[in-house]
Amino acid sequence: MAITTIHRRVLASLVATAVISPCPAGGQATACTVGPVLPAYAHNDYANPHPLYDALELGFRGVEADILLRGGELRVAHDASATRPGRSLEALYLRPLRAIVRQCGHIIPRSTPFLLNVELKERSRAGYDSLIALLERYTDLFETPSADPAGPPVEIILVGWYPPLADTTPDLRHQVWRQQRITTLSSGSGTESTTAVRLVSLDYGKTIGWSGRGRPPERAAGWLARLRAAKGEGPGRLARAYNVPIDPAVYRLLLEAGVDLIGSKRLLASRQVLLTLGAASSQ
Repeated sequence: MAITTIHRRVLASLVATAVISPCPAGGQATACTVGPVLPAYAHNDYANPHPLYDALELGFRGVEADILLRGGELRVAHDASATRPGRSLEALYLRPLRAIVRQCGHIIPRSTPFLLNVELKERSRAGYDSLIALLERYTDLFETPSADPAGPPVEIILVGWYPPLADTTPDLRHQVWRQQRITTLSSGSGTESTTAVRLVSLDYGKTIGWSGRGRPPERAAGWLARLRAAKGEGPGRLARAYNVPIDPAVYRLLLEAGVDLIGSKRLLASRQVLLTLGAASSQ
């Protein structure tokens, strides 16, 4: 496992005190040790007992957090009624990620960026501008170190509302990625094709909807072909599926079709299935 309960507490202490020590050397398990990386991300990660840390500990490649601007801070919650002061994107994700990078030099080693998907839950230009202003203070997470040209420690992808690309501030355009939603079987659906797209997304439950019992429906082939086509429209794009039942046959179908990330709200169950399928990559 990537980070033990003890390491999680240590990292929380480091974040609170802003005292970062060098990553220990040697073969002992440390907060910098990473095991198999899964082709999955934690959907609605903030609902887990330990946001971010549970996903890291279990080998997930990324997390997704919903945000709303309330009380001058970007609070993490699914809706306004669930927001709480101090439970913010900065406190739950950006500060801990910076602490890990400063201690270890990476989140996931071997040139694999950790994916932080952020969903702004309302059409709010003030919320978007606040997000960009916050990210300006954490550009070290999203910049590629000169010694490692393959990628930055973290990639941030906007999967909720954002203004048209032409109306955004260019300063962070190369660091803040977008998604393309696959909502129809025709080409060109969803977000306009642009070099800013990093993620192409399919709502499995609303499109394929197969439970894993019997044979996959005929519609599955069409949706997966559309997803692959959108993924191939730009270099470095990743395909994700969410709202997916945790079933070996379903996971196998998606992985064989080229899906890079499967969303899960039940991390342990998904991890078990993916390891059984041999889907983890060694780091």
